[in-house]
Amino acid sequence: MTINDGITLIKVFITWWAVSWVLRALLIGGAAMLIYYRWYRHQR
Repeated sequence: MTINDGITLIKVFITWWAVSWVLRALLIGGAAMLIYYRWYRHQR
């Protein structure tokens, strides 16, 4: 395990972590918008 391998591993880990957060935010945002939209239509 060289230093270069370690840096590559860290980069991959950070990228994966960031992508997982973006996907989570999109899922939560999409679900919230869907619920809000249905509730809003129901209210009118």
